[in-house]
Amino acid sequence: MLAVALVIGAFVSKSIPTVQSIGVCYGVVANNLPSPADVVPLYKSKGITAMRIYKPDAATLRALAGTNIGVIVDAIISELATPAAASAWVKSNIQPYEGVNIKYIAVGNEVEGSDTLKILPAMQNLNKALAEAGFGNIKVSTAVKMNVLATSSPPSNGKFGDPSVMDPIVKFLSSNGSPLLANVYPYFAYKDNSGDIDLNFALFQASSATFTDNGKTYKNLFVAMVDAIYSALEKAGASGVPVVVSESGWPSAGGFGASTDNAQKYNQGLIDHVGEGTPKRPDALEAYIFAMFNENLKPGLETEKHFGEAVVALTKFACTENQLHVNHCKAIVDGGGGSHLVQLVYFGEQMQIEALMLLCYIAMHVPESEVLAQAGVLSVLLWASKQIMLLGSLLLLLANSRKAVSEI
Repeated sequence: MLAVALVIGAFVSKSIPTVQSIGVCYGVVANNLPSPADVVPLYKSKGITAMRIYKPDAATLRALAGTNIGVIVDAIISELATPAAASAWVKSNIQPYEGVNIKYIAVGNEVEGSDTLKILPAMQNLNKALAEAGFGNIKVSTAVKMNVLATSSPPSNGKFGDPSVMDPIVKFLSSNGSPLLANVYPYFAYKDNSGDIDLNFALFQASSATFTDNGKTYKNLFVAMVDAIYSALEKAGASGVPVVVSESGWPSAGGFGASTDNAQKYNQGLIDHVGEGTPKRPDALEAYIFAMFNENLKPGLETEKHFGEAVVALTKFACTENQLHVNHCKAIVDGGGGSHLVQLVYFGEQMQIEALMLLCYIAMHVPESEVLAQAGVLSVLLWASKQIMLLGSLLLLLANSRKAVSEI
């Protein structure tokens, strides 16, 4: 599947000065994805400088070596339960990949219940193991979701729901110079409170829902949610701990408010706004779009399968007003996008037509490409032509059969 990287690089006509603050999450709960060796070049070719991966996958880490792409790596708490276990984890998952720019390790993702008490000991074990192995530059944190707050509205009222868990964690972050990783989803806030939240306010669009809190003006829901976390950090005595938005996105299908148009508006709005920070912290905000791909095997609600940007990107590129510039086509070819488009034509579900259209434009604009030849583009175009000829014959047969039946 094509990536968010293509949205940012090839599908947006204006340059984005704040792109250095944007990363893209690389979730792989699917059975139809390209290999890490193909995905990493897409990040590089589109200027995406950060990636989040949800386990220390060897193939992905090998592909990232030498790229300088900043990486968040997730770790499972149970694998860091003792100092010895943490040392073994570092030896297996960090030491072999010294050429990878690992920025943060997320000890647990959206941990809930009694397991929250295990977060801090695991973080301490890992922090010590990293320092002893010479990787003290890697910051240890944990990824939380918005329900870690007891209240978030207005933003100045933000406070942690369980200070006995969160206060020691944020003090650890403060003492070690680590950020708090936070998964921030205005989509879920809107879905659960659509009667109270204006859709435009959630999508970074102009909205009458703009409000002022303690002299600070909030023009979209995203910054209000982030500042609620900052308020909670301040109340916990950790005002110096920065927030890194480790996930944020909008589904393109599968549920209430989920559409390709809304997903495009949200993700582009996020890209456009991170450079401005928030009213509380008006410095560039580091954020990670979720996600690179749709994940067709992801459990839970149907929307969970549709946070990837392929449909949005392909639809936007295939529309006539985009002009389909030659440099866009060359960028996709150079980034290895041809082989992914071929897979979409053969195996895609709702994206076959868009992928085929894009391949046709690319073939016209970059006809001498050896890369396209190796990707089998000619074969897929010939295959598609045969399907269309068969379809034409079938349509003629259907028309004749309808005519025959109507004359009986």
